[in-house]
Amino acid sequence: MALSTLNCNADDGWKSRYGLQGCDNPIFTRPDHEVPGGRVEGAGINMNDGEAYTNHYIDLSGEWHYAPKLNYAPIEVNTIHRVLGTAHDKEHPEYFDQGTLKFNAKRINGNGALVSYRAGAMGGGDLYQYIATYDARGNLVDAMMMGNEFTIDDLFKVEPHGNYTLDGHWSGIAGKINNEQPSRFTLTLKNRYKVDGKRIEWSMTRTYHVDAKGIIHLDNVTSENAPKFNTTALEMTEMSLTPVAGNFDKLMTTLNRLQPALAKTEQGRRMLNRQAERLFAWNPQAFLMWVWRCPKCNLTRVVCDKVRNDHYVTDVFNQPSVADAIEGITHARARNYWFKTISRAVNED
Repeated sequence: MALSTLNCNADDGWKSRYGLQGCDNPIFTRPDHEVPGGRVEGAGINMNDGEAYTNHYIDLSGEWHYAPKLNYAPIEVNTIHRVLGTAHDKEHPEYFDQGTLKFNAKRINGNGALVSYRAGAMGGGDLYQYIATYDARGNLVDAMMMGNEFTIDDLFKVEPHGNYTLDGHWSGIAGKINNEQPSRFTLTLKNRYKVDGKRIEWSMTRTYHVDAKGIIHLDNVTSENAPKFNTTALEMTEMSLTPVAGNFDKLMTTLNRLQPALAKTEQGRRMLNRQAERLFAWNPQAFLMWVWRCPKCNLTRVVCDKVRNDHYVTDVFNQPSVADAIEGITHARARNYWFKTISRAVNED
C-alpha cells in the first residue's frame, strides 16, 4: 500500500462524496479505487476503497482483498506504531505496512478523525484491530484495541476459574459506528461456554464516545450470561479494551498489580508482555517514569527481561529503542537510574 502524498485540499470534489468537503485533515486520503459496486467476486478484490468512508460496521475479519484500503498520510506513518503497540523503525517507518489495513475512517467533531486499523490480515498469526482518533491536523490523540480473536484463550488459562468450559476464541467481535454521530461507537463481543454439558451464549456490549479533544471514553458495559470470571481474566479483558490516552496511569497500575499472577503461566506472560509493549509504545518516557516512581515496581523486571531478550528491530523493547527512550527522559535521576539498570540487565549472565 503506497503512502499518500496527496494534498487534501487539491480536489474537494472527491471529498464531497464522503462528507469531507472543506476538510484539510491529512488523515483523510483519497481512495485509489472508487468504482461503485466494483467488487469483483471471482477475482477477490474490492475496487471501491471509498467504502472506508461510508461503511459504519467494523467487524473483525481476516479478509484482505474484499476490505477497502486507504493510503496512509506521512504524519500517520510516523505515529502508527503507537496505535499498534509495535516498535518504531525510524529509518523505515513505512515497514509497519505489511499486512496492516486502514479500512475505516470517519469525520468527527468538526475535522477530527476516527480511524480503524486491522493488523495481521495478510499473515498466519493473530489478527488485531485498533481504533484511533486524530485531531484536525492529523496528530494522534488516542487509541484502543478493538479486540483479538485469540485473547480470550489466554485469559481463561491464566488461573483457575469457575465450573465451565470455554469453547475457545471470541466467536464474534464487531463494531458499529453511529450513523448520525460517528464520534460514538459500540463494540460487541460474543462467545460460547458450557456448564454441565449445556451450551450458553455469552455477549458483552460496550459503548464509547469521543470528546471534543479526541479522547475516547467508555460510557457503558452490558453483559448477558457472563461466566464467572476469575479476577485476573476480568481485569485483563477490561485492560485490553480500554483507551490509552485518558487511562495511562490506571492501565499501568493494573498491569503492575497483576504482574505476579500473570508471570506464573505462559499464557499470562504473553498477556503481560503484550500490554507492556502497548503501553511502552504509546509513551516510552511516561512508561519508564511511571516504573521509576513506583516503589519496588513489579514491572522493572519485566522491562529488564524484555530488553535482554528482544533483539529484533520489530521488538518494542529492543535495546536501541529503549536507549533512545531513556535519552528522552528529562529527569536526570530517572535517566541515570535507567541507564544503570538496563546496563546491568544486558550484561547479566
